[in-house]
Amino acid sequence: MILATLVTVVVVASMLRQPALRRIGLRNFGRRKWNTALVILGSMVGTALISGSLVLNDSTTRFQENEARETLGEIDEVVQKTAQRLPSDRRPVPFFDESAISRITSGAVREESRDAEAGPVGVDGALGAVIAEVPAEALNEKGKPTIPSPAVTVIGADWGDLEEFGAAPPPESEHPAPKPGEAYISESLAKALELEEGRKLRMRGVAGPEEFEVAAVLPETGISGYKARFSSSEGTMLVAPAAVRGLIGAKEGKVNTLFVSNEGDVVSGSEASGRVKDAVLVLLKGEGSFEVAQVKKDTIEQGGLPIGQVFLMISSFAILAGILLIVNIYTMLAEERKAELGILRAVALKRGGLVRVFVYEGYVYSLLASIVGAVVGLGIAAGLVYGINRAATVFADLFNDELRIPFHVEPDSVVAALCAGLLITFLAVFLTSLRISNLNIVAAIRDLPEEETRKRRLARGLLARLVFIAGIMVAITGFSVEEGFSMLIGPVLMACGLGFLLGRLVPSRPLWSVVSASVLAYAYFANELEPVAKANEGSPAMFFVEGVFMVLAAVLLVTFNLGLLYGALRLVMRLVPRLAPVLKMAVAHPASRRARTGFTLAMFALILYIVTVSSVFNATQSASSESAREGQLSGYDGFLQAGPITPLKDFDKKVEDNDTLRGAVTGSAKLSAVGVTLPKYKAEDYKTPFGPPVGDLPPGAGLSEYLTYAPDGFLRSTTDELAARSPEYATDREAWRALSEDPDLVMLTFPYDGEGDFQARPKLGPGDEVRLLDPISGKEMTKTVVGRIESPSGFSLGVINGIIVSEAARKELPNLPSQDTYLMLVNPKSDEVAVGRELKNEFAATGAQSFLVDDILGRGQAFIDTFVKIVQAFLAFGLVVGVAGLAVISARAVHERRREIGTLRAVGYRRGTVGWQFIVESSFVALIGILIGISVGALGGYNLFNFAIDDPEAVFVFPWRQMFYIGGGVWVAALAFTIVPAIRASRVPPVEALRYEG
Repeated sequence: MILATLVTVVVVASMLRQPALRRIGLRNFGRRKWNTALVILGSMVGTALISGSLVLNDSTTRFQENEARETLGEIDEVVQKTAQRLPSDRRPVPFFDESAISRITSGAVREESRDAEAGPVGVDGALGAVIAEVPAEALNEKGKPTIPSPAVTVIGADWGDLEEFGAAPPPESEHPAPKPGEAYISESLAKALELEEGRKLRMRGVAGPEEFEVAAVLPETGISGYKARFSSSEGTMLVAPAAVRGLIGAKEGKVNTLFVSNEGDVVSGSEASGRVKDAVLVLLKGEGSFEVAQVKKDTIEQGGLPIGQVFLMISSFAILAGILLIVNIYTMLAEERKAELGILRAVALKRGGLVRVFVYEGYVYSLLASIVGAVVGLGIAAGLVYGINRAATVFADLFNDELRIPFHVEPDSVVAALCAGLLITFLAVFLTSLRISNLNIVAAIRDLPEEETRKRRLARGLLARLVFIAGIMVAITGFSVEEGFSMLIGPVLMACGLGFLLGRLVPSRPLWSVVSASVLAYAYFANELEPVAKANEGSPAMFFVEGVFMVLAAVLLVTFNLGLLYGALRLVMRLVPRLAPVLKMAVAHPASRRARTGFTLAMFALILYIVTVSSVFNATQSASSESAREGQLSGYDGFLQAGPITPLKDFDKKVEDNDTLRGAVTGSAKLSAVGVTLPKYKAEDYKTPFGPPVGDLPPGAGLSEYLTYAPDGFLRSTTDELAARSPEYATDREAWRALSEDPDLVMLTFPYDGEGDFQARPKLGPGDEVRLLDPISGKEMTKTVVGRIESPSGFSLGVINGIIVSEAARKELPNLPSQDTYLMLVNPKSDEVAVGRELKNEFAATGAQSFLVDDILGRGQAFIDTFVKIVQAFLAFGLVVGVAGLAVISARAVHERRREIGTLRAVGYRRGTVGWQFIVESSFVALIGILIGISVGALGGYNLFNFAIDDPEAVFVFPWRQMFYIGGGVWVAALAFTIVPAIRASRVPPVEALRYEG
């Protein structure tokens, strides 16, 4: 912003001091209004894409802040005795004594968090609560159940402590404490169950059903909207603590959650979350093993959606194309006005004055383009927010949460986009002006080719040496420290520097063909180097750099070999002799102006590259999802997971009694999971950045794991393939059969390959022994590993977790609470929607949740399809650069080549032939650029496929039909924009054209 302001001040001051140069520089601005409009249109695209990306980032950031306000409010940390949990774990949270909370005071936290540099931090509230997820159903006026819900978050807290929680009393405390049989419910729960004040709902607890009357519907602004991580709750209700304890069978004086509010407001309070967490763990030492989850900080920072950054990276290709457009335009302006500029130099205008003339004109273009682009970017961001919200609606009923990103604009983002666009375009104009100012006066006036002077040769040689030496230094540094960016950029700079150095010794065509082919190959295969591959996975910038190198190398290779295309076109000329003059001129002119042609090709190729990559990713992901279907749920079609309160004891009977489910559910298998500890492996060694656990486990804590009991029917029919098995078993089926017969054997799930990034586990295989610890009784046992399941294609639904044993081993740990899951086989002829609806109607009231594989995979693929379409629509706007650029170049070419047009007409070329020459030439260049972008995009998509899709069975898919339509549409648009300049060229009178002086 400061730099853009400084540039503006300097340019405006210079304009005021040089009125004559200002008039010369600005007179062309209004002379050709159509060309001016096209220049501004092409130049503003980069600013618009930057503005749209930044505003989208503002919107997603505001979404996260809203989530923090609505679901957390003053809650900054949540303290519980939970173990490492997966999304499928619905077991109750363990309890601890309420007296432990008294240790968490502001003074105690200040004392423990005292820091010599930063000073102490404090808390302004610690609230103990009893939390549970229980099933509920709304009741009508007659007391009959209407709408069931499998999960509602029920919170009981002391109302006196709630009034003192936070910097100011929370809104919930304005209401009186709920009486026995009363409940305050959140707006989302009221909407889901169609409840209002005075209505009743029935909760199902361990002692049976219990009814509550809705005392009020509260906005979700803190504890009234709180949901646990991974929760699928449909809403929140506040009741008296005794009521929650009664629902889940807890003793008086016991709580399972401690909410902590840091000093500061809703957002700023999270800044000290790390230090408060450390202090709380110290204060609770001796009370057992606690986890402190920094829920507010995670929601605002780690949980943030980097969508804006993704779109900013994508838009970088269009921004670079816009820069090339600006350079091309101003180079053409110089060519068109060579005689005029030569005369200005001849009448004593210095090179600095010539630079000012172009800078003044370019600054006006840049300023207008930046203003228009910043405003247009707001519309782009609004469209992106709308599209993403529409795409997310497929998950709304699945996760009981409607993703609504608000459209939010920070003025700083618009100003930053405007300044960035202004600087980018102005810098391109300024550097181009410096090059233009070096023209030879005599050559310019007589319109002769520029001859390279000794000074230019020396400057070029020095630049070539600097590039070559810089490439060597960067490459040596990169390979010595194994830094991915340096390993990629260094050799590319070396190749380019070497090409410049050998330029006077070797013919340019074979030299630059070798250089460009080498750069293209190296950029493509660089991912074989581990540091480059890691950099690609960790930063979108590496993907951008690789793509730019490949595209520009391909453009350079084609540009220096355009003459070869002439040979291919000779066959067409022989078949249609009348086309020979048109085709010859259409190829000859681009081949003679390599720099201009290369810039034009790059404009199309850069944008089509990223469009192709996104299309390839979507097509490959779709195919991967289809192939992943069979690998999910061990060959079953859906699952029903019991709630944490009420066990499912009558599953088969309810299925048999339901007319829809009776014919749809053709088989089932019951799995039971309990929580154990692996004492040999420390939990802190297996924590991942974005997977469980929720908080930090105490040092030395054992790794928590799920022990899944599987019946013989499941073990003998599962379709899960094994990545490894004991050598004594010839087939996977024999290994599964052995597991069903021997309770001392265990089967490991895929995270035990040592490569898990969500659920990290030690690397174990057949023959290894695993020690299991009962966390309640302290009993230990040792099991032998018979095999390890193959990692599923795509992603895992996360139902069958941890370590699998046979049902016969259940008697060894009889007292551990379990969570039951029923896997279901569904008749393929059944109506998927009807089956899902009936499963919810039958089992939701007991707290059970059901999912069908085809439904989940279908929703996921629908979201990806919609999101890719949003990306392509975003990039389609970037194609304005290529189309508008081609229109500008075609229009400028008419003025630049008026004498050539006159000569062609004078020697007998007809009007139609001249017009067709321009049309074929422009469409020829656009078509080559499109083909380069799609071809190199296929290579980039294959690279992305290799490191982004972690599925050994995935198959690379190129969407031929889609890319044909996209490429054809862009080509037709480019052709349409060049028709007007072509018609103008055909109508130029020969005499006027030959007398044209610029």
